Amino acid sequence: LEKLRNNNNTISMLTWSTLKENMEFQNLKIIGSGISNYFDTLIITAFPKHTLELNYKTGIFIDDNTNDLENLYKISHGRVIRIKRKNNKYSKIPLNIPNIEEYSTLSEILI
Repeated sequence: LEKLRNNNNTISMLTWSTLKENMEFQNLKIIGSGISNYFDTLIITAFPKHTLELNYKTGIFIDDNTNDLENLYKISHGRVIRIKRKNNKYSKIPLNIPNIEEYSTLSEILI
């Protein structure tokens, strides 16, 4: 993320949560972890990620949720990357779109 930011890219986190109370907790978790320092924008939504009014065509999307990945790919047709962590619940679910790249860690991604 630092490398991307140093190349004048805008780095955004798009994350999903169910209820207003959970959205506030999600925000506290992100800030508390220190990861928010790597992002220019933080978007927490209770709506499916692919349904927001964003310019999806200019982004690179990284996620582990297969449903989110497939929907993001369908609307962006851009670079969509799956992080397939060992023993993660989503790692057992196969992708239906072969053009989605797969890596086990963020450090493996060559952007």
